[in-house]
Amino acid sequence: MKMALLLSPSEQTLHTGLSLPPGTLGVLTAYQRAAGHTVDQYDLDTDLLRAHDDGVLRGADLEFLYDRDRVLGYLAGRPDPGIDRFCDVLLSGKPLAGLDIVGVSLGGSFSWMPIHSGFLLARFVQDRFGVPVAIGGNNIYYLTLFQDVYRDLWNALTRAFRFIIVGPGHRSLDEIARHAHEPGWPGASTTVDGLVARQPDGRITFTPKARAAVLRPDFHGLDLSWYRHWIEDESTAADPAKARAANNEQLFKWPPTLTQYAQRVYHRNPPRGRIPTLVIPYTFNYHCPYACAFCAESDRTDPLVIGEAERVVDDLEYLSAEYDTPYFYFYNNYFNLSKSFVKKFCAEVARRGLRIRWQDCARFNNLDLDLLTRIRDSGCQTLWFGMETGGERLMKVVNKRLTVDRVQAGLDLCRRLGIWANLEMIVGFPHETVHDFARTVRFLHGHRDLVNYFQANRYFVVPSSTMGRQPEAFGMTIVRDLYTYESLLAQNLAWFRSGRDLTTMPNNFDIYGFDEVGGRDHAEIRREGRKRLTLLHDMQRPEFYETRQMLRMLDSIVH
Repeated sequence: MKMALLLSPSEQTLHTGLSLPPGTLGVLTAYQRAAGHTVDQYDLDTDLLRAHDDGVLRGADLEFLYDRDRVLGYLAGRPDPGIDRFCDVLLSGKPLAGLDIVGVSLGGSFSWMPIHSGFLLARFVQDRFGVPVAIGGNNIYYLTLFQDVYRDLWNALTRAFRFIIVGPGHRSLDEIARHAHEPGWPGASTTVDGLVARQPDGRITFTPKARAAVLRPDFHGLDLSWYRHWIEDESTAADPAKARAANNEQLFKWPPTLTQYAQRVYHRNPPRGRIPTLVIPYTFNYHCPYACAFCAESDRTDPLVIGEAERVVDDLEYLSAEYDTPYFYFYNNYFNLSKSFVKKFCAEVARRGLRIRWQDCARFNNLDLDLLTRIRDSGCQTLWFGMETGGERLMKVVNKRLTVDRVQAGLDLCRRLGIWANLEMIVGFPHETVHDFARTVRFLHGHRDLVNYFQANRYFVVPSSTMGRQPEAFGMTIVRDLYTYESLLAQNLAWFRSGRDLTTMPNNFDIYGFDEVGGRDHAEIRREGRKRLTLLHDMQRPEFYETRQMLRMLDSIVH
């Protein structure tokens, strides 16, 4: 079977450029090629970026992506020359006619450009080329969580498309490709993983999702020059150790958006004396046994998936050689999910003499000096930890299964071993008091020498989490009527027009509010949450702000 895979473009690309080959697209491509299909893969972010930089598509040309009526009208078959032009520009030069199927991934950013553009491109391909289309990506799951808000969109989608997939889509796409042309397929008793259906009462349901799989991504066919980082050449540097340290800072110490922005600036004007390299994304475990109450992972319907250590290192050895890079960003739930895996992984990396450098998420719980030393020696540069709050009372409330002492011990070890430690923090939990927040502030202020960077977020209700499913157990009442599909789009359009950076982008997952039982209402909670978030942002290391300002000046000179 012949297929094309399209990854819809995102707003983030216009701000930061592209810093990584798309891992989900590479994994999907790898599975389909292994299944015997001929696959062309396209990251449409590159097409958007080229068209935007060349002036072919400007900001005003993209505003229809936030227009509910135009999107729903096009999905219903209403002609729209502006949308046709957008699709023509992004799909120019791509041989889609005569294929057996086209897969469209909406990505997982919970933002409207990839969601709406993916659906519109799918409708365009379906109508223009007469090719069956299958649509997936984590943004599909997001839309299922808020069916009450997006009812009109779901009505349009289920009328326009036969194949919409929730969850991992590798097996589903293979099956759809083989059978989509059969009359009457798939039928009411289908076993296609995660296939969406609209019930007579309007509910959106889907068959059981596929189990996640550990797959080595395949990026062949992509123009990888879009994802190059420009770094110092350690092999020819007068001081190789200094060059290595500078490269590690750029790729692992800086916050993600800063590293991405540097890549964007250098892509426009490659600096003299620097060489291009790739950072490869790779995932080898899925899901989490800890079930923190605020997290989607507290919905225990998905089984833990952990790759075999030897096979994982096989993949890393291959990817490092194939794409000529030692640099990796792992996107695991957390690296030390299994202590046994960590020891086998580190031993195998050492046995093969692999000189890789990487970062990942981790938990403090089972880290000790011996384990963290092994992790460091296997090439780890940075670990991201979810601390969430500096108050142990709230840690217990949200089932974090962590203590402040355990966090401090882990940070001490990271500093001792030369691993940069980043934290994820959350403000605005139900019944968070001034004293709870003060403990968070004191912890971050008192451990500035141990924390490289922290990402601060405001708590929002995830409907599938324990707190979303059992709000009364946490002293909260869910408020569901704060936003409509149209009002969310209006917020996003206002942000898009403003030209402000990604830190001010609306959080489209933050749809439901909550009142505290016997406490604050949702409006007061949001006001206080925003103030507390601003205070934490002001505590960030000034060096990152200064580096961003330097890059902005350079960008203004060369572009």
